[in-house]
Amino acid sequence: MREDGAADFRELFSLRIDSPPEERLLPAPYLRQRFHLAHYPVRARLYATAHGIYHAELNGEPVSDEVFAPGVESYDIHLSFQTYDVTDHLALGENVLGVVLSDGWYAGRVGILGASKGYGDRLKAIWQLEVEYADGTTQTIASDGSAVSSTEGPIRYADLAVGEAYDARIDWNGWSTAVFDDSAWAPVTEVDLEQSLVPFVGEPVRRVLEVPAVEIIRTPAGETVVDFGQVIAGRVRFRVRGGRGHVVRLEHSEVLDRHGNYFHNIVGPNKDQTDVYTLAGDPDGESSARSSTAPSVAGGGSTRSSPTPGLHWMIRTRPITMRRWSGCCPCMCVRSPASRTSPSR
Repeated sequence: MREDGAADFRELFSLRIDSPPEERLLPAPYLRQRFHLAHYPVRARLYATAHGIYHAELNGEPVSDEVFAPGVESYDIHLSFQTYDVTDHLALGENVLGVVLSDGWYAGRVGILGASKGYGDRLKAIWQLEVEYADGTTQTIASDGSAVSSTEGPIRYADLAVGEAYDARIDWNGWSTAVFDDSAWAPVTEVDLEQSLVPFVGEPVRRVLEVPAVEIIRTPAGETVVDFGQVIAGRVRFRVRGGRGHVVRLEHSEVLDRHGNYFHNIVGPNKDQTDVYTLAGDPDGESSARSSTAPSVAGGGSTRSSPTPGLHWMIRTRPITMRRWSGCCPCMCVRSPASRTSPSR
């Protein structure tokens, strides 16, 4: 058995991968770089990109509303970089740039055969911050050995086809701020740039719409299915209250079978399409939106939810929404057919 995907198309639908995703995937790397500004800047630009998907923050705030940067790349030829105006994100004194990575199209299991490491097996990030002061002087902060990294954060894995696991018990609130304790983090390894850098051309992928759940379906098989009424490339948001360590699983699909039961129509090795959220146990309830910095999975039009036994919750349509993405990305947003059932089963 090859857990990393099928060898060819003949094996595509016969290969079984029984190991759980946490045994197949690695935790997301978090990176931090501290730097000092002696004066308030009048202009600051951040140039950044990565092998894998990256999400950048400065002093606790995202540098952009873009997701999935740098996008789909021909990593063996060139690497696109993004440019962000971060003037208002900087402060006098100590600052922190934070970057979190996931496999994305570089190392993720996005191919039809489900294999990973299409371009490489080591995630990397590169950035350069150009700061200009009122007197005309400039300061450059570049990615180097002063940055530190850790894989002990709440994103336990994140893959475009497999899904995301987020453990809210790991409280890293403020992980990209100066007051966060990174004393246990390890220095990064510096490597040489492998290909030429080019400016990104296209429309960035952004959250453009929040789609409410249309209906909560109790299937004949006793499953709970959240129906969004359309096939969407996006992410589910929900609120839940339960004990610390309880788990909510969200499995994504597009149709029901002819009996009205959940039908997993996204088939093949490493096509789990399942998000896992482990509760922190907040007695006032908590929101899955806290994991929204995670580069993660594209969901379908219907979602099956499976709470841990003993987790007391009530599903209503109002607190469940899907954030739709749009941009220059191979994600399709199309209306579902009038029927929600699959004619083949």
